[in-house]
Amino acid sequence: MKVKILVILTILLVSCAISKKFVKVKYQPSEDSIPCYMEIPKGYILTITRVTWEKEYHFTYTDNSWIYISNYESAIISNYKNIKVLGDSIFNLRFQNVELAKARNKEYGKEVIKIVPDTMELSGIDSDSLYWKDVKIGKLSIGYCGVPKKKKELFDNAIQSFKIGNDSNNVSPANKSVKSKKRVEYLDKC
Repeated sequence: MKVKILVILTILLVSCAISKKFVKVKYQPSEDSIPCYMEIPKGYILTITRVTWEKEYHFTYTDNSWIYISNYESAIISNYKNIKVLGDSIFNLRFQNVELAKARNKEYGKEVIKIVPDTMELSGIDSDSLYWKDVKIGKLSIGYCGVPKKKKELFDNAIQSFKIGNDSNNVSPANKSVKSKKRVEYLDKC
């Protein structure tokens, strides 16, 4: 009986310690778009980049690893160089102009150009032996870069926590005041 109680207490303490390492952030490219949420590690500096209707949140950590959420349609996302190393065919598929590819296929009357899937995940290890991941979900991109092996699981958990839809519980205050700023920095205290 004592062993069972000890095991349960240990599990509870570990799960509480793990949950305190994360903060929930909100990403919403425009006022009328559906918000997205992700639980990411604490201790970041947030940089927001906007180009017309496109917006990227870039969460940078003290070890220079980072997580991003973006709706950039062009090849200017954070993992551009890592994806380019995978080869032209993967790179071209990842950054494909879907509307143009569909129009070409319609012209030919068959699928000549393979259409990028709605969800596409790419990952690897960069030239500095650091981990990276890029996940395309519809018109959104999420991912991380520059992650050491000891933090890979932490960052993978952040990517897996990504949700689309309304969930405003416990959202980081970094996202409460970013409506009109082109660059916002926020350090979430550990």
